[in-house]
Amino acid sequence: MFTQDEEDFNYQEEINEIKISMDDAELAVKDGEAVERLFKNRDFKRIFTEGYFNSEARRLVFALAEPACASPEIQAKIQQDIKSIGSLRQFLELITSSGLRMGEEIIKSRTEILNLEAAERAEESGEY
Repeated sequence: MFTQDEEDFNYQEEINEIKISMDDAELAVKDGEAVERLFKNRDFKRIFTEGYFNSEARRLVFALAEPACASPEIQAKIQQDIKSIGSLRQFLELITSSGLRMGEEIIKSRTEILNLEAAERAEESGEY
C-alpha cells in the first residue's frame, strides 16, 4: 500500500508525463499549421503545387515515353524523380495529418490531466 506522499507523487508523475507528451504534440500541431500556411502561400502554390507537384510530374511522365529517354539509366532516373515528387508531397501531407491528430490528442490529454487532478484532490480530502 502506498503512503499519501507516494500516491501524490504518482499523480504528479503521471501529470508531468502527459504534459511532456503535450509539448511534443503542440510542436506537431505547429508544424501542421505551418504546412497549411505554405499551401496557401501564393509563391509556394506557384513553385511547388503548380510547378513541381503538377507540371514537373507531368513532364516526367511524358519523358518516360520519349525515344531520347529510352535508355535504362535515364528511365531509372526519371522514375526516381517521379518518386521524389510523391515522397515530398506525402511528407507534407503526413505533417499536416499528424498535426491534426495531435491537436485531438492535446484535448484528450487536457481532459486526462483534469481528471487526475480531480482524483488527487478527492483523495486528499478523503472523498475517495
